[in-house]
Formats: sequence, structure tokens, C-alpha cells
Amino acid sequence: MDLAKKFLAENLPDKALERLKKILPTVNPSDEWKVHELIGAAFHDLCDAEGAVQASLNAAKTDVILRTQRRHFSNYIFALHYLNVDAEILFDAAKIYNSLYRDAEQNYSLLTTDYSLKTINVAFVAPHFLDSSSARFYEPLLTLYDREKFFVTAWSLSNDEDDFTKKIRRSVDGYFDVSEISFEETAQKIHDIGADILFDLGGHTEGGATLQIAAYKPARVQISGIGYFDTTGLDAIDFYLTDKFLIDGSENFFTENILTLDEAGDYETLLDENIRIIGTKVFTKSGVIQGKVTEISVAEDGKIEMCEITDNTGAVGEIPSDKISIFGKLVTVIETEAEKKNLAQ
Repeated sequence: MDLAKKFLAENLPDKALERLKKILPTVNPSDEWKVHELIGAAFHDLCDAEGAVQASLNAAKTDVILRTQRRHFSNYIFALHYLNVDAEILFDAAKIYNSLYRDAEQNYSLLTTDYSLKTINVAFVAPHFLDSSSARFYEPLLTLYDREKFFVTAWSLSNDEDDFTKKIRRSVDGYFDVSEISFEETAQKIHDIGADILFDLGGHTEGGATLQIAAYKPARVQISGIGYFDTTGLDAIDFYLTDKFLIDGSENFFTENILTLDEAGDYETLLDENIRIIGTKVFTKSGVIQGKVTEISVAEDGKIEMCEITDNTGAVGEIPSDKISIFGKLVTVIETEAEKKNLAQ
């Protein structure tokens, strides 16, 4: 197997696959799943979806360790989406995945919370918080939330970081790298900080690692979405966040209750990658100003020079470029108290 791993590392999947098929009949039965897992990696690199699907399923069937068996089956479910299979097949596969948690103890459920006396504690769990397509959608949830009403933490299963990770780390109330501890320990820590809501951003991506944490039910309410595009099949996930475009009449093939927002997945690039239309409020560092963006001045290089907003009273305020971070019609303003007072006048 070491030679096959070497071929994969050298971007020679065809040679790796040839080697793996040769050693498969002779490998110790307890290690057979490891060969199938590597075969799946080779098929992945060869862009052979059918081969990757079968290899992941074979790995799940031959593995005797429940934790890694779940990972193989998550890979199988994810790869199935590359094939033109019926929704019923995907739904049945998700339900089979749930059966792999028959022995998982969901022993961290919370007591009833009085929301009138405290902020709502939300834990976002992800394979990583690196910049990605899905990160563009969940970014506002971790950077523009109402800090008087919500306490937000981010839980990363990877210690990799980039500039986006650093932004999330600065924005949330708590950032936790849990790459070196077990799924159960992570669930215990999420429970111990008093999480009311767990938001799963991984689903069956990255081997379904985030789902293995959610299976312990560390929060009273658990939601999946944004980072994964289909049902998880897991009983521990209560809701799936979506919109009318993403769900598109497939509600019957979800095990979760559906939370449908008007524009949960609405994304439009305007002018450059830093401008995204996702709302109509102007957020300031110290509060929210209800208003409408009425004018944006953009330089030749695509950078914002000025943003003008009109508040609910009809007053017009102008915000200079060094004080704003614009997401389409939603504007994050880093301002002084004096500037805020001038804007409100």
C-alpha cells in the first residue's frame, strides 16, 4: 500500500490503481477497507465517479470500525451525487447512514432555556473555516449577527488557516480548533459552553466528520445547510436550512424539517468579488441603521470610493471608503460614535 500512496502523492493515480488492484486479493481481511479507500482516492483523481462510488461502498462494507465506516459511507453518499441517480436512491442511502448511529449515545441534550433572560448560544461546526464557495454564504452569519441577542462560536475540525479563517476568528465570540480531539470530546465541549443551537456546515463533505459530532446531540436544536446541499439522513439533525430554489419540491426526500427562507442561497456578484447582494440593512459596529443604499461610487480598479445611504427618516448619510465593507446592499460600517451621530442626523 505504501507504493500506491507514493503514486497518489506524485499525482499518478493510474499507477496507484494498478498497484492496488494487484494487492487487493492478497491483503489481510482486516486491512481490505484501507485498499478500497485508496482505490476510491485513485478513482477520484481519475475523475471516475462510478469507480469512486463503488470503492467507497466497498470500504464501508469491509471496515469493522464504526467511526471510519461512517466516514466511508459519507464519502459514498457524497460521490453518489455525481451520478444521475434517482432521489429515492439518495434518500435510502441517507437512511442507511443513520442506522450506523444505532449505538451512539445522544446524552447531551439541554434543559429548557428561557430565551427572555439570555442570548441565544449558536455553535457553528465545520470541517474548516477556509475561504470557499460555501464560506461566501455563511460568512454574514458569523460576522454580522446581533451581539445583544446571539453568542456565536465556531468549531473547526482542521488547524489550517487562511485570511478568511482569521476574519472569522476575530468576528465570533469564540473560535475552537478541535482537530486534535475526538468527536465525543468536541460534542461535550459544545454542550459545556451552553450551546442552544448547533449549525452543521459540513454534512457529508469531508467524510461527514461534523455529523459524527452532531450525533451526540450537544445542542437542543440542530440545523444543517449551506455547506451541504442534501439531507443528512441523521435523526440528530432537526432542521435543514434552504430556500425555494434549492429545495425545489424535494421536501419529501429530507429526514429533517425544512426551514425555508426567502433568499437563503441568493448570491449575486456585483462589480468585484467583494460586493455581494444579500440584504438591505446598514450594519454599524455599535448597532444597526435601517436604511437603503442609494449610491455607490466605484473607482476604475473596482474598489469602493464612497457609499451613500438613506435612513428610515429620509436623511442621507455618506460613508467614506475607509469606513465601509460592502456586501451589495448590506454595508458593514466601522465608524466612530461621532460619525454615527452625524449619519443619524
